[in-house]
Amino acid sequence: MQELIDDIILIGPVAVGKTVVARCLSDRLGKPLISMDEVRIGYYCELGYDADLAQSLYEKDGAASLWCYWKAFDPYSVEQILADYRGYIIDMGGGSSVHEHDDQLERVKRALAPYRNVILLLPYADKDASLAFLDKRTGWGGKERNINRTLLEHRSNYELATITVYTAERSPEKIADEIVELIQVSG
Repeated sequence: MQELIDDIILIGPVAVGKTVVARCLSDRLGKPLISMDEVRIGYYCELGYDADLAQSLYEKDGAASLWCYWKAFDPYSVEQILADYRGYIIDMGGGSSVHEHDDQLERVKRALAPYRNVILLLPYADKDASLAFLDKRTGWGGKERNINRTLLEHRSNYELATITVYTAERSPEKIADEIVELIQVSG
């Protein structure tokens, strides 16, 4: 039987509060934190990521095209951040945990399988209410290609999470309190 790892990994849509909740957890638990958004490009480069191509894709076709390019690199970056930052609170960023290709999702599932505290942060249980809440934060409401719609509707986060915490109308400190209580119960 595989030993369970007690690191805390936060997943969820863009602007749900992963980074600020991670800071609160870090302060409260005295654990270091790392954000996937700070280190992922370095991991991408290990696999031949081309920053000029990424910029060109973004300029020509927008964020959705760039997202597709990043997806090829994400499973490796998830595997590496988990290997390199043991004992940390990890903020996975908005998209690193969502994969439309089954082989990529299965790699991320295998990487996260030993972790007991993969915490999905969502504003509400209702996806439409969550999207409306996040649209107010991001200003993305009404956009044809709203990445948070994809992040909320796709199955990835729901399959990866071991715990779900609802965040709307609550302070980051209260959310961190709930997470600490939940992981003590589950641990």
